Amino acid sequence: MPNLQGDKIPMSHTLSTRQFFLAVVMITILAACSTDVRPPVGHMDTPRHHYENGLRFLDDNDLQRATQEFHLALEMDPDYGPALSGRGVVLAMRGDEDGAREFLDEGYSAAQDEEQELVSHISAIRSSAALAENGALSPGEAADWSEDAFVDGLDLIEDNPGLNDPALYYYMGDTYLQALDFASAETMYSRARDLGQGYEAKAEARWRMVQDIRRAAPQSSIGKRIALVESITRADMAALLVEELDIEQLFGSPSMAGASSSGFTPPGSSPSGTAADRVTDIWGHPLRADMERVINLGVRGLAPYEDGRFDPDAPMARAEVALVLEDIIVRATNTPSLATMFFGQQSPFADMRSDHPAFNAVMVCTTRGLMAGRAGSGNFDPTGGYSGAEAVLSINQLRVELDRL
Repeated sequence: MPNLQGDKIPMSHTLSTRQFFLAVVMITILAACSTDVRPPVGHMDTPRHHYENGLRFLDDNDLQRATQEFHLALEMDPDYGPALSGRGVVLAMRGDEDGAREFLDEGYSAAQDEEQELVSHISAIRSSAALAENGALSPGEAADWSEDAFVDGLDLIEDNPGLNDPALYYYMGDTYLQALDFASAETMYSRARDLGQGYEAKAEARWRMVQDIRRAAPQSSIGKRIALVESITRADMAALLVEELDIEQLFGSPSMAGASSSGFTPPGSSPSGTAADRVTDIWGHPLRADMERVINLGVRGLAPYEDGRFDPDAPMARAEVALVLEDIIVRATNTPSLATMFFGQQSPFADMRSDHPAFNAVMVCTTRGLMAGRAGSGNFDPTGGYSGAEAVLSINQLRVELDRL
């Protein structure tokens, strides 16, 4: 006779099935909790601490260490907005616009409060300035992108005055600097300096640099660009002499061209101007034409080395800049006695003896206001670098000196 109540499932089978599904659920939850999350190993092992460390490495241009710190933050919190934005800045500094935008968008979306949202806007501005500096984005496009982020940042600050961050103004200044909008850059750096919070010194340095550039008033686009570099190269100096000083016009007469104040005659020089033909390491360089002109003129301090190299991307030392400027003023004024004027005199600089090969050149330049010693140190720093702003200002002062003479 059939069982009208149906076959019953054994109780033990029912429990084992429930236990199985419960175990699956628990394993899934535990796996989800353990994936991509690293527990802290100390009181300072926090996403915020690693993010702030990453910023310090960014300031030092140590992109590898910065990336490591942002990774450590994201290991603890994969959705930590500031670290995601930091990754975007790293990629921007490496010239990866698409990658930078992706991480910056993620950082903005992951922001959990107004402070983190402001960080995302500051990171966008910093990234656009970096992309403009390395040529991955045009200065105009960078300025447009930055201005949008800047306005959004100001709106946040208006609603939350305690969030006012000098970084917002500082990096906006960097963007304006790349766009060669020096007046706006000066305003931004001044605002960042006044807000302080650790930005006083570097904002002051940028502000002074912009003031120097505006005072020098470079005429050519390349002069304005070179004015932004931290340490000029031999190629940069050659370009400044050609574009800003018009050195060919200055040395146009046969008596001036091809014979420096030191008596140097470029190897292979001839009336047709072929001194640069033997210098092969400038071929393919964007500033090759400027270097060829300077080499053919035999400017002291910018002559090819004995092995025939020009070494265009080598930084110019301050003593070398002095040699260049001295040679120009001696030859342009036809006053060879200037090249020995300070022989035998005592050096006013603690780090430069009077028998230094560039001592006379340094004295010619410093006594005429073309260059200056290191402020407050009593040193000239002959082997130190020379910034683009300093170089443009020196060229401008040289032009004034030559007009006066």
